[in-house]
Amino acid sequence: MFKRNVFRKIKIDIMHNKFYLVVIAVFSFLLFAGSVINSSLHTGIDNMEKRLGADIMIVPSGSKENAESMLLEGQRSTFYFNRSVYDNLTKLDGVSDITAQCFLKSLSEDCCTSEVSIVFYDPQKDFIVGPWIQNLNHKTKSQQGNEKETVVVGYNVDVTKENNIKLFGREYTVAGQMAKTGTNLDDSVYFSFEAMKDVSERAEKKGAFLTDIQKKEDIISSVYINIEEGYKITDIVGQAHKLVDGEFDVVFPKDLTESLSKSYVSIVKLINILLITGGILLLIILVMVNTISMNQRKREIAVYRITGNSKKNVLVRILSEIVIAGSVGALLGCAIGILIIIPFGNYIGSLFEMPYLGPDVLGIVIGVIETTVIVSILGAMASLGPIFKICNMQPYLALRKEGE
Repeated sequence: MFKRNVFRKIKIDIMHNKFYLVVIAVFSFLLFAGSVINSSLHTGIDNMEKRLGADIMIVPSGSKENAESMLLEGQRSTFYFNRSVYDNLTKLDGVSDITAQCFLKSLSEDCCTSEVSIVFYDPQKDFIVGPWIQNLNHKTKSQQGNEKETVVVGYNVDVTKENNIKLFGREYTVAGQMAKTGTNLDDSVYFSFEAMKDVSERAEKKGAFLTDIQKKEDIISSVYINIEEGYKITDIVGQAHKLVDGEFDVVFPKDLTESLSKSYVSIVKLINILLITGGILLLIILVMVNTISMNQRKREIAVYRITGNSKKNVLVRILSEIVIAGSVGALLGCAIGILIIIPFGNYIGSLFEMPYLGPDVLGIVIGVIETTVIVSILGAMASLGPIFKICNMQPYLALRKEGE
């Protein structure tokens, strides 16, 4: 009974060491948050490379900055060409793929809790939207011949069990749903160009304000071009200037990707430096905390030894307590990280001016497990020195020093 009470008191003391738990929780939060931000930025850049899908993008003169923001963040802007620009560009030599899109505007609608971006595209020549479709509605394949009545929706757009969405008072069949991009593209609805007139009229009847230009059927916002091997981008751009009347801007998606990759490396280095520096400081603090804790428990450990427990038994039990306490602190730190980092992922991405795609549930669980294991092991390692020192002391010597 005496041994049980002594050990219970040792366990209670270590589990109630609030300062130890706080240090572990802070360390875990930093490690978890840093790893989530790193992986989310990396995934965001990888997805952006896939999403760009074109060698060059041609937009109206003065719209280059808005177009780049759209590529990076999915922010839709309203800038327009006459459709004749696209028709002329289809005559380019050395082009493997060419397609166009038109961005109407962001509107509040029945299908979504937030605004959706209305985009028109050519399903027959598209190579931008198609690769992102993860859920294809095969059941309605027979209905998809009428492109005016079918749409492709972003990841965040709610779809009924019947694979429909309601927009502007009308139900449309969902031909496919896109994978998550981590940008505003997740809130987009893609119509065919054939549906432009009908959608614009219905949107206006529902109270949406459309400019005179947006009411036209012969407008586009951007042209995406893939170039065949053996041709230079400068040659294609030169041809384009001869075929198109008026000025236009050219966006180079791959240059954006390279620039972002360099920025990402710099951000990761900064985050890693902060994590390493913070980790070293916190480990030093953990050693100090464990040293103080063990010194305060000399008498308890000595009594426990005197009652017949071996040095190895004492060492294993105290280390077990340290690991348990470390796991509790690590889980607490991860929980704080989930509450702070996960909901504000888009804000973090905009803060770094980088595409940001946060982890899914499985990724979060794996991150929590990894952080808990790493922090628990480090916490135990930081406690080994003080524990060995106390356990190696002769019980009577520990009792005498405690009494002095």
